[in-house]
Amino acid sequence: MRTLITGGTGLLGKALIEEGGPSRKIMATYLGNYMIGDHGNVKYVKLDLSDTGGYGKLFNEFKPEIVIHTAGLGSPDYVEKNRKEGWEINVKGTQHIADYCRDHGSKLVYISSNGIYDGERAPYNEDSKALPINYYGELKLESHIRQFGISFR
Repeated sequence: MRTLITGGTGLLGKALIEEGGPSRKIMATYLGNYMIGDHGNVKYVKLDLSDTGGYGKLFNEFKPEIVIHTAGLGSPDYVEKNRKEGWEINVKGTQHIADYCRDHGSKLVYISSNGIYDGERAPYNEDSKALPINYYGELKLESHIRQFGISFR
């Protein structure tokens, strides 16, 4: 199975790659000031979520059957101070990934954040009401609503 993991060098991305097994062909995207070499069944591509042409080419060439989207700006403090960039990456970037999945018939697994909740009523489940307490949580919730019609409200 051809699997694309966005955010392949992040904590969750790395764990998913480790659990992927040798029978999967894995393409992992990352963004950072380093280069990482391919190993085994895993190929790495340095690619920014805002690079729609790059992701278009990747989808056309790799033809992922499943996409696990873990990439994004993960620091609530950074997103609070850099709102436009936060929206461009966490909302618009996610929208591009979802659109490519629709266009190519790829199944999408979207990893979001517990940041859409207020922290007062844990543990959360599918029926929990979303009450973000910061801009980061608002963006994650907006991604749910825009891409998937899921509002958690």
